[in-house]
Amino acid sequence: MNKWRFTEKMQSAGFSQVAFAQEIGMSKNTLNNKLNGRGYFTTREIKEICERLGIVDPELMVEIFLR
Repeated sequence: MNKWRFTEKMQSAGFSQVAFAQEIGMSKNTLNNKLNGRGYFTTREIKEICERLGIVDPELMVEIFLR
């Protein structure tokens, strides 16, 4: 998980962590835990996150979620 690239994309889309967590139906604490390696995003969550943030480049998806 590349927390910094995720945060960069989230902020460039105009979301705070609290607002984005609400946008995807997740608590702020759950989002924070997953961003900090204390949990994992499901495939469904990754798909929804990418849709909400406009992430369509497969290489960027790998960089954010698999490295």
